[in-house]
Amino acid sequence: MKKHLTRILHSSYTKIVLGGALAFSAAILGVYVGSAITNPNPNNGDAGGSGSYTREGQAIRMPEEYYPLFAPGDLFPAVDFEFVDGSVGNFSDLLQGRKSILLFVHFDCGACDRLIQDWRSWAGLNIRDDIPVIVCIGQAREEILPTTWDDLGNYEVVFVDREIFREEFNLIVWPTIACVDQYGLVTAIQVGYNSVFTNEIAQSLR
Repeated sequence: MKKHLTRILHSSYTKIVLGGALAFSAAILGVYVGSAITNPNPNNGDAGGSGSYTREGQAIRMPEEYYPLFAPGDLFPAVDFEFVDGSVGNFSDLLQGRKSILLFVHFDCGACDRLIQDWRSWAGLNIRDDIPVIVCIGQAREEILPTTWDDLGNYEVVFVDREIFREEFNLIVWPTIACVDQYGLVTAIQVGYNSVFTNEIAQSLR
């Protein structure tokens, strides 16, 4: 009887311990998987959008559905914008006859701020002087203090309608970088930013 009782207790204890260990493991796995689903790489910071990418010396590579409809080889959309003085222009005119780099940013976006700071501190120093940088701000001109765009130095600043770019051209991730040639054709696109440029963007800067 005593042996039988001891066997039962040992069996129950084993089940309790094993059950507790399994529950703990499941909880840990659930937390890890949940974190991975929410943020594919918890160390990557704010990349300006969701999706799978790596940061270890590599530029962001977002899933295809996050890319705008204008791809390399396409003519950049002939969309109106507003200059800092309130006058209206169009990209078909602005981009003709010169290579250009467009930085699509807005000022409630951590990755956009990082892109601007990096560009001013080191990235912009590595491009040719004859390639203009056009900062396309996705906010109304009235919402931005003049000192904000004054801080952008010699960069050209225009204000674009974020809704138009989102609805008509699927530009849903900010920041986005677009390189355009002298004919207005897109040569490279980078969606999102983690302080590393894609090879295509880097080559377009030369």
